[in-house]
Amino acid sequence: MSNYLINKTINDMEISGLQVFYDFTSYSGGYINSIESGNSTYSGEIKNFTSNFSGQSSGSGFFNGEYIEIKNTDNITSENATIIFSQKKTGISNGVIFSHLDPNGPSGWELGVNEANKYYFKHFQDGTPAYYVLDTYMSDQNLCAVSVSEMGMCEIYRLNFGKKEQPSFIEQFFNQEQQDEQIYYYDFDKEIFSVPRHTVSNGSTWKIGSGEFLYKGYIDHFLYFDVDLPADAIRRLANSIYAEGQMIDDVSGYAS
Repeated sequence: MSNYLINKTINDMEISGLQVFYDFTSYSGGYINSIESGNSTYSGEIKNFTSNFSGQSSGSGFFNGEYIEIKNTDNITSENATIIFSQKKTGISNGVIFSHLDPNGPSGWELGVNEANKYYFKHFQDGTPAYYVLDTYMSDQNLCAVSVSEMGMCEIYRLNFGKKEQPSFIEQFFNQEQQDEQIYYYDFDKEIFSVPRHTVSNGSTWKIGSGEFLYKGYIDHFLYFDVDLPADAIRRLANSIYAEGQMIDDVSGYAS
């Protein structure tokens, strides 16, 4: 997984609004740092922190009773938001990936993977919890996203490596010019729905790995944008997380 390609995609597509960027390699004591392209203000305190959290797998946070509380979120909005994350759940219990849901509503929302191994969105409507479930089973390792607009339009995504997208005409042209650098993009399974706009406003404490349920498993990347990104930007960012790449500096010289 390449932070270089994530940052390059953000710069090339002129994507704005990235506030929280955790790659689970940068820590300061019991805190995880929000790294390059994100805002360093929004570090996260790892609650119930043990060395197992960062020591089980390089570049992954292992959640087993731990969760992250994102700090200083008063200046971030959730009324226009996009979250992209990669994860691997262990066990068969319900687990919450992200939550700022008020325990009794009406504000905030929550993302998780249920005991049937399906990705869901939860909020409160008229005092009652409401769930929207993506009708596809999660794999061993997953790349998922959600976008929420201030008008209450929501989309939940799961990258499906069985759905290779047909390249556009422009992409075909560049692939022919650079045959040794063939690029493939994969499509999403997705669910689109709408909720009352007041239910997507900022909720309570912002947490990763805790909410109605504790999450047990790994998270490799977590990106929070305070804008409602279009589907193509989400697709490009999702694919860049699983790609590999490196920067090669220019070299000057003389032709003989």
